[in-house]
Amino acid sequence: MNVDFQIASLRVPEDWNALAKILGGPNRVVNSIIRHLITVGVCSYLVETRYIDRDYSSDYRRFYALTFKTYDRHCKRVHFLRKKLNPSSRIQFGSSGRALEKTSRRSYRGFCVVRPLSGASIGRTALHAVGPTLKDLESCVTCRAEIRANLFGAELDVVGASFMQQDSRVGACAQVAIWTGARHMHQRYKYDCFP
Repeated sequence: MNVDFQIASLRVPEDWNALAKILGGPNRVVNSIIRHLITVGVCSYLVETRYIDRDYSSDYRRFYALTFKTYDRHCKRVHFLRKKLNPSSRIQFGSSGRALEKTSRRSYRGFCVVRPLSGASIGRTALHAVGPTLKDLESCVTCRAEIRANLFGAELDVVGASFMQQDSRVGACAQVAIWTGARHMHQRYKYDCFP
């Protein structure tokens, strides 16, 4: 299996700054994602390069490929784990998806697709849902579902809500709201949300 990916740990502030750059930031959306990752205890991440995302491919086909500017067709997908990964994990994961599946059963905290768009880099994202931790506070995430990502043949599951950053060149905030609802119906109730 010849897959291009990178593994990195999150130990010091410079590591978090490097992750923010990978996610297309720093900006308000990326900073919010970083805060959430800290809250759910993420210690390392794995970056898939040259990832083909179904949602971005649809936008690319219908809009970006028809413009007079060249846009990249490939995204990156960043996976987040609570477990600390080291460079030897690269060999282990590259040779067998089962090793990754075993490692991440309790450690996987979700993924983020990074689109090659300067103003709206955050594509389809699913992060481990966590509510407020203060006394007497209750949370209710209504669009939470089990979301599965396949990485090197490993089935990785996270319970959360799918979201993405609005891209004003393709649509408006209503489009992202409809996408989020349709994604939830597809993941939780198996409705067909793809044209």
